Amino acid sequence: MKLTTLCYLERDGAYLMLHRNVKKQDANEGKWIGVGGHFEEGESPEDCLLREVREETGFLLTRYAFRGIVTFVSDRWETEYMCLYTATEWEGEPVPCTEGTLRWVAMDRIEELNLWEGDRVFLRLLRERRSFFSLKLSYEGEKLCSCLLDGRVYLQKASEAQADGMRLVTGGRFQGKYDFVRQCMEQEPGIPSGQAAALIADGADCTDGELYTCRAVNHFELYIRRCMERGEDPEALTEEFLRRNPNAWVITDEVGCGVVPVDAFEREWREAAGRAACRIAACSKEVYRMVCGIPQCLKRETDVC
Repeated sequence: MKLTTLCYLERDGAYLMLHRNVKKQDANEGKWIGVGGHFEEGESPEDCLLREVREETGFLLTRYAFRGIVTFVSDRWETEYMCLYTATEWEGEPVPCTEGTLRWVAMDRIEELNLWEGDRVFLRLLRERRSFFSLKLSYEGEKLCSCLLDGRVYLQKASEAQADGMRLVTGGRFQGKYDFVRQCMEQEPGIPSGQAAALIADGADCTDGELYTCRAVNHFELYIRRCMERGEDPEALTEEFLRRNPNAWVITDEVGCGVVPVDAFEREWREAAGRAACRIAACSKEVYRMVCGIPQCLKRETDVC
């Protein structure tokens, strides 16, 4: 069992990233990671953090935060427990790093780097939540097979789930859409018994990261509303969702029926939600409409956008 620390130094919307391109037979060879390393005898997590950052960057951290514990399980390497930190203040001058090349990378460009799959998960968590978390990542070789966040299934890999296209479920409120999707998910291979609900994000309060990694999203129309309240483009959001989570179940209420609202924003939201549903339907392998708990299949095909 290994004990390690990893730290992301943050400055002006960028993280200090280490490209592991020096050592031969390095488990991280070619990957971009934060700075850190193994515990030495008698060290606390903070002792290890400060020493490793000083050795690899020349900086002495003066303000840092313990953000989470990451457990790595692998069929190739021994189990590792990693203490994850971020830092915002430090002293000293940079020094050459013997572990690889250091570079400041804008947070919105980090996904473009050669990262471990699990690193993408906890980097999103660092950006999107402030509470302490426990993350368990299980690998087969370099393939991420499962991901548990605070003991619950967080990310279901496409290879383990039914990953052959998007599915849209629409209808009026309280018509059984959520239960229908949950029951369908429970039949999918790779989803542990009783864990389907943990894989369904709620558009009323989910983060962008949860939207892009969930197996299903409920109340997509409310996510569109939140997007518009922030002044963002709902069409661009829908396209990004289709690109990054192309095999998700999408549950959305029909909000365009009934009396036309007097409020201009309410009218704009209903129209935007309707357009988003149309776009998702066009890209979905299957589309269902729920009435009184009974699913009506409106579309089932293999050729989608």
